[in-house]
Amino acid sequence: SNLSTKTEIAAYGSSTKASEHEVIFVGTPGSYNLTATAVVGGVTVTFGKVNVEVEGGVCKTFEPGAPKLNIKTPKSGYSTCGESVVVAGAVTIPDIEGNENSKVAGVTVNGESVTLTSANNPDDPKEMSFTTTVQLAKGANAIKISASNTLNDKVASDTRTVYRYAAGVFGVGEDPVKINWLYDGGYYQGELGIFSLSEMDRFVPNSKEFVMEAAKRVLSNTGDGYVVFSDPAEGAQFRGSLGEAMEWNYGEYKGVKSFAMRPGDTFATMLVPNYTFEKLYNDFSEGLPLTVERYPLFSLASYNEDHGMYLGQIADINGKGNAFIYEDKNFKASDRDYNDLIFQIAGVYVCQDKAPTLDSLIAAGIMSSEDDWRVHTDLGKQVMDQVNVEYSSKQMSVSAEGGADLYVYDQDGKECGKEGSYIPGAESKNDENGNQLVRLSALKPGNYRLVLRGKESGGNCTLTVKIHQDENEISSDVRNAGIRFRQILKADIVLGSDLTISSFGEFESPTDDRGKPLVYDFDGDGKTDESDIAKVSSRWNAEAGDEDYDAFYDSDDDGYIGILDIMPVVNENRQNY
Repeated sequence: SNLSTKTEIAAYGSSTKASEHEVIFVGTPGSYNLTATAVVGGVTVTFGKVNVEVEGGVCKTFEPGAPKLNIKTPKSGYSTCGESVVVAGAVTIPDIEGNENSKVAGVTVNGESVTLTSANNPDDPKEMSFTTTVQLAKGANAIKISASNTLNDKVASDTRTVYRYAAGVFGVGEDPVKINWLYDGGYYQGELGIFSLSEMDRFVPNSKEFVMEAAKRVLSNTGDGYVVFSDPAEGAQFRGSLGEAMEWNYGEYKGVKSFAMRPGDTFATMLVPNYTFEKLYNDFSEGLPLTVERYPLFSLASYNEDHGMYLGQIADINGKGNAFIYEDKNFKASDRDYNDLIFQIAGVYVCQDKAPTLDSLIAAGIMSSEDDWRVHTDLGKQVMDQVNVEYSSKQMSVSAEGGADLYVYDQDGKECGKEGSYIPGAESKNDENGNQLVRLSALKPGNYRLVLRGKESGGNCTLTVKIHQDENEISSDVRNAGIRFRQILKADIVLGSDLTISSFGEFESPTDDRGKPLVYDFDGDGKTDESDIAKVSSRWNAEAGDEDYDAFYDSDDDGYIGILDIMPVVNENRQNY
C-alpha cells in the first residue's frame, strides 16, 4: 500500500534557520512511499521522498537521500541456540533527485565497520553487499545496522532483536511436528501447549503480556500454536509407576499427534500445571491472580531467575533431542525426580548439547542417581526403548471395527492396546471413523499375536491388517470374528524377513498346552499367569464411573471390581500348575 505523511516546519525572519524534526511512522508490514514537505513563504515545497519497507518487529530510521538498507538475515525475533548469528544484506543509494553523485560511504553493525563488496547488480551499479558475524549474549540481542552516504553523510539504520536461548527452543523442519505423550507421573491435571516465538520479542519474558500472548497462540489451533494434550481429557502412552507412590495416568491415550507449524519457525512449550489454557487466558484478561499450581512453566531456559524460568525445568532424557521431561512445579519447589511429564517429539531440531540432560542433572547433584527411573524401574526401561526406537522400512496397521477391543503383542510379549502401548514404535488410537487402530512402525521378522476382548455389545468384529511402505499400502488382509462379551480370541500373524505377512491364522479361544480353554488368559499367550492377575487386580476398588473401571474385568457385574473378580483369575492360574 502507499501512504503519505506530512509535517510542517515554520520559520520566521529572513535569518532564522528551520529546525530539524523527526516523524514517527508506524505501519503494517509492507512497502510505503513517504514524502516530506514544508510550507515556505506560503508555498508548499517538497524537500524529501523516500521508499521504506516496514517489517514486523524492526525499528528503522532514515533521512531523505540516505542509503537504503535491505537486511536479508536475520529476521527480527529470530531465536537460536548458537553463540553467534550471521548478519547479511545489501545497501544502495535511492535513485532520487540530488543523489546522482552520492555513493555508500560505509556500513556499521553494532558500531563496527563491515567490508562492502559490489553486489554486481546490472540494474543498480551502486548496490553493495555485506556479511558479518555478530556474537550473541544470552537472552535478547539488539542488532543495529547503519549506513551513510558520501554526499551529505545522511544516515539510515535498521535495528532488530535476536534471541539466544541456552535451551528450550524447538526449530521447525519441513515435516509436521509430531508429539507423543509418553508418561504422566504427576498428581496435577494440566495442559501442555506449543507456541511460535515469532515476534514474541515484543514482550518481556514471563510478563503478563508475554503469558497472555503465548496462551492466545496456544489456543489458536493454527501455525501460531496448539494445545498438545490435556490431562483431564486424555492419558499418556505408558501406565505404571516410575517411582511415584501410585498411578496418576488415566484417560484414553490418543496416540502420536501432528501439528502444522511453519517451516523455519521456532517455538517453545508451555505447561499449565493444574489448570487449562482457556481459564488461564481468561483469568489474566480479568486481572485475577494466579496460584503457583496454575502459573505456566516454559521450556525456555533463561538466566534471569526474576523471570521465573529456570535451567532444569525441562530436561533432555537421552541427549538426542527427541524426548523431554517436565517437572510440573516451579524448579525451586519441585521434588526434582524428573518423572512428572514425559513427551517424545519429532520434526524439529533442538539445541543439542545445550539443554540439560538427566545425566548432567545427576552429575550436578540436582537429581539423585537413586531417582534415575531409566535404570531402576522396568517401566523406565520400556520408556527408553520407545525413546531410542529405530523405525523399520515397513509399517503394519491393524484396525478393529465392531464388538471387541484390540490388543497386539510382539515377540517379547509387549502389548499395544487401549490400556497403553509398550511396543517400541507402536501406538493405539481411534481412526477418523472411531474404530480402534494399532500402528507398528518398528517391525521385526517373527510372530505378532492379535487378541480380541469382547465388548458389552459383542457381535461381529472386522480386523483389517495392512502393510505400508513410505505411507503407501502394499498389502491388505481382512478377518471377521464373532465374539461375546468378555470372550477372548487370538490369532497369530507371522512376518517374513522382508517384513511382509507370510501367514495369518484364524481367530480362536486361548488354550493351555493340554488344550484346556483359558477363560482369563487376557493376553492370549496360552497361560493364565501373574500378568493376567495384574490386569484385574490393578483395578481393585474401581467402581462404575471411575476412570480405571472397565466392565470387562467386572465378572460378577456388580459395578465394582473387587476380590470376587480377582479370585477366578487367581484360581485359573493355580490350575495351570
